[in-house]
Amino acid sequence: MFHRLLKLPFIWFSLFRDKRTPTRTKVLPLAALIYALFPIDMIPDILPLLGQLDDVSIIVLFLWIAFRAVSGNLYQEHEKKFDKGVIDVTPDK
Repeated sequence: MFHRLLKLPFIWFSLFRDKRTPTRTKVLPLAALIYALFPIDMIPDILPLLGQLDDVSIIVLFLWIAFRAVSGNLYQEHEKKFDKGVIDVTPDK
């Protein structure tokens, strides 16, 4: 399971570059990252456990929605590319 979590950013990056990928799949992971880095939270992090739990919950929710928007065939195509080692993560020139 940990290996699967580690490959998600690479699969998302590959999906991000594919024109067939829905817009929400491209935008929501970025929104989750911005939310995680933004200093203002819905529940302040000063409150033990509860403050961190809302951050994790929102990030997981955004990522879940983003990956559920991708068709199974498209996701599997990019997952196979990752498993074969052919996902190119270098920026376009």
